[in-house]
Parts: sequence; structure tokens; C-alpha cells
Amino acid sequence: MDEDLPLLEGLLEKAKRRGAHRRKRERRPLPGMMLHQDGSMHVWLAGQPALDLIVTLDDATSAIYSAFLIEEEGTASTFRALMEVFGSHGLPMSLYTDRGAHYFYTPTAGGEVDRSRPTQVGRALERLGRRAYRGLLAAGARTLGAGVSHLAGSTGQGAGTQRDRHGRSGKPVSVRCLYPRI
Repeated sequence: MDEDLPLLEGLLEKAKRRGAHRRKRERRPLPGMMLHQDGSMHVWLAGQPALDLIVTLDDATSAIYSAFLIEEEGTASTFRALMEVFGSHGLPMSLYTDRGAHYFYTPTAGGEVDRSRPTQVGRALERLGRRAYRGLLAAGARTLGAGVSHLAGSTGQGAGTQRDRHGRSGKPVSVRCLYPRI
């Protein structure tokens, strides 16, 4: 095969470098500092239509706090996952998501997020943050922030966390990996 390389010389162009949005993001150092939530559509179950796998995991440890299959990722699935996680693990310092329409309003595709027009998810996180902040102050705790901050990832930035968990394709080998009792 290597002997064929001189024949191809000059016929192929070198690929361009990927942009900054594909660079790996540093993980948070401690559990609970950041949750990562993402959905991945695939035919997860043989003979069934494609479903979205919604996964919410801890950024520092990759521990999966919530994972379920649903027909379509959106506001309802986001609230379901956040209720499961917040109810059993408490509020994180931040939530890292992609820039899906149920998370952020973006006037033009690929443009800047308009933080002055929060979605239902954004408004709920803001309200949770204010309540958590008031509760901490009433309890006499010192705090550095106002609760759950919502971070918008650039396209592909957070996908590495899911690929690390599910393999390079982003697809788990089996749903049994996530739900051992299935």
C-alpha cells in the first residue's frame, strides 16, 4: 500500500484545520459543578422507529444521572431530565447544553444567542437560581453565584463528552449499557 503513495503525490490536497469550536473543552474538576445534557437520535431498538436518547451527566465524572428514550428532544424532555436530576442530586452550579431551540433563542441560525429572550428552559433555570440563592442566604451560607447558570456550547463542543461515553459514533453499543435491568 505504501508503494502507491508516490503515485498519489500532488493529487490530493491537505485538509483544512478545524475551527475553534471543535477544540476540546476542559472538564470541571469536581462533581456537581456542571451537568452536561444532550440528545442523540438513532434506531436504538431493533424494529422500532428512531428515538432520541436524552442523557444528563456530570461533567467531571461522566456519571449518568438521567437517561431515557423519547420520540423527540425538546422542552418537555429537558424538564423531565432536570426534574430527575435536581430531585435526586440537587442543583448544579451550571448546565452545559447545545444551542437547541428549546434551550436558547437564536435569531439567525448559527448566530449569537439572544439572552434577552429566554426560552421556557432558560426562564425556569433563572427562577431556580434566584430561589436557590435566596435559600442559601436565608440559611446563612456564603455563595459565589446566583444558582444554575446555563452555558451554550458551540456546535460539536459538548459532543465529545457523549462520544467518550458511547464510543466515537456517539451511539452506545447497547441500551443495556445505560439500563442494566432492560
